[in-house]
Amino acid sequence: MGFFFAFWEHVLNVRGGLELLMLDDPQELLDDDNRDRLAHALPELADAGAQVIVTTHDRLFARIAVEEARKKGKIEHRSVHPVNHGGRGTVETAPAIELLDQKRADFESHKDDAEKAQDYASEARVFIEARLADLFDDPAYPAYSAPSNAPAFSDHLFRLRGLISLPPNKLFRSALVTNFCKDPALAEGSPCLALLNKAHHKKAAITYNDVFVVRDDLFRTRVPLNLRSGVLILFKTLQRL
Repeated sequence: MGFFFAFWEHVLNVRGGLELLMLDDPQELLDDDNRDRLAHALPELADAGAQVIVTTHDRLFARIAVEEARKKGKIEHRSVHPVNHGGRGTVETAPAIELLDQKRADFESHKDDAEKAQDYASEARVFIEARLADLFDDPAYPAYSAPSNAPAFSDHLFRLRGLISLPPNKLFRSALVTNFCKDPALAEGSPCLALLNKAHHKKAAITYNDVFVVRDDLFRTRVPLNLRSGVLILFKTLQRL
């Protein structure tokens, strides 16, 4: 790995090429100490002029790398459901839960900042909708996949509620899924559901107080949907942020 990065740096300096680096599970054959060293070193590649795309199934490796890169503001952290490439024309990524939690922390630390509140509400909707889409992906559960070609948040939610009423298997009988569907925050007419819908259609109209009054609901509803997923990390040079 050290030779590879040294060769990349040499080619970049001598010929001005190879800015894009794509690394798939680069930590896979490393022991814990070297895995951590690599995670801390990756953001330095962006400092040197690289555009780095890293995919990994190792959440600890991802967290270390993301935390290190976040100090420099050079990170985009996304998740990829393991099966969603099978039945879709393109691979779809969703915010990693750590990114959603970062948006929540930004909202909570900036009182009365409407823009931070809008970003958090919007990210929460995208996160929940993407996790529901992964749940109903054809390769994962072909018998229960959503019938629409472009289902949205409400389509997935109604579909899931129909399945838990007469659960066909253990997944739809699980407490996590049933509690999510029956959560008062997602009941028709609830302030939280209204906010999530507003985040899709009228994000700019969301106020800080709109999010503040349902902050506990937003946090609670995202927990059951943190399904196991792959991780995609994009390290960006400052010039391209």
